[in-house]
Formats: sequence, C-alpha cells, structure tokens
Amino acid sequence: MLTWPVRTVVRLVTTPIAIGVLVVTLLGLFGSAHWILDLFANFRMQLLVLSALALLLVALARGAIGALCAAVALLVNVVLVVPLAFGEQPRPRDGGEQITVGSLNVQDRFGDPEGFIEWVGREQPDIFIALEASNWTDRIVAQGVAGYELTRVPDERRADVLVLSRVPVDVNDARAARLPETSAEITFDLDGEPVHMLAIHTISPQRPWRADRRDRALLAAKRWARNATDPVILNGDFNATPWA
Repeated sequence: MLTWPVRTVVRLVTTPIAIGVLVVTLLGLFGSAHWILDLFANFRMQLLVLSALALLLVALARGAIGALCAAVALLVNVVLVVPLAFGEQPRPRDGGEQITVGSLNVQDRFGDPEGFIEWVGREQPDIFIALEASNWTDRIVAQGVAGYELTRVPDERRADVLVLSRVPVDVNDARAARLPETSAEITFDLDGEPVHMLAIHTISPQRPWRADRRDRALLAAKRWARNATDPVILNGDFNATPWA
C-alpha cells in the first residue's frame, strides 16, 4: 500500500493523465470529421496500454475520478482493438492452390530498382505490384526480371502501377468511379475461379483537403469490393495514417 504523501502525489500526477487519455480516446472516434482527430485513432494500442497503467496507478492512489476516466478509456480501446487483433481470420483451404502476392510503394526516384529486381528474382512472388514506379519502369523493363511479364498502368508511356507476374493475369486501369489516380485491377484464376485484386495508392492526408480526397478514394474502393460478385483483394498503399 502507498503511504498518504506518496498516494497524494501519485493521484495528482496520474489523474490528469487518465483524463487526457480518455479525451484523446474519445476524440479518435471522430476521425472522419478532421484529419487531426484521425491522428488520435492511430494510437489505439498505445492508448490501451496507457489507460491500463493509469487505471492501476490511480486505483492504488484511490483517485475516484481518475480511475473512472481510465476505466472508460480502457474499455473503449479494448472494444476497438481486440476484434482487430484477435478476430476471426479467413483460413486457407487445405490442398487448394496458392498465389503469393507482394506490393510495395517504391517511391519513384528514391528507391533502388536494382535491389528490387534482385529481391523479386530471389523471392519469386507470383504477382508483385510496384506503386509509384514511373521513373523505375524503363530501367526495370530494360534489365527485365527472369520469368516475369511486366505490365504498365495506365499505359506504356507511364507506369503509375507496374505489375510483375509469373502467372496469367489480366491487368486493367481502374481509374474510375473516384478511385485513386494510381490504381489497377488485376484478375487471376485461383482453383479455377476468378479473383479480382484492386491495387491502389491514395494521396497522403497531410492537409484537410488531401485527407478528404483520400477518404473518398477509400470509399470508392469499398464500393468496388462490395459490388463484386467474385472474391476480391484490396492491396496497395492506403496512406491510412495522417503522417503518411
């Protein structure tokens, strides 16, 4: 048990922390209203741990207000985090065909195309999507990647998306219905059934207007997936964090 002076100091320090954690936790629920609030939603796991620690310390210090705030914050974050961390995930079918898919935002002028070619040749994914690859394309095409077919999207002059495949694929420009400028739809067969994969690269949400544009693109991708009748995969760089 804490002595009275120590308990008082701990209560004075931890109660504002508990209140702050609760405020940040609740503000994160309104991330769609403003990109700054969206920032708070990206620290759910940290807020969960911090609220648990705050609850323990405030309880030891017998701070009723702080304990209530920390408990509410802990409950909200547990409800939001646990289903994502431990929710049911699709299980691969036993004995079914498998396709390995890779995706990377190569960041155009800042990447290492030679290292990329070496990695793909070593790891041998069935399909690999390189986003933001315009300035890489000529060097990759010139050197080639043994065993892979290269497809540029939107066209042969500019490759916002570069698709490398060693299995038969159908690649189409998907820049429609408010999908991002950098997007492609890749269709391939798995166990004799078509699978449609949408590869997208949304704009980074560093300003309110950019966050709104990113959100509209993600909603368009959601509609694309919801309207599909065959199995679908959403892949790419979603720029889901405000500092992206």
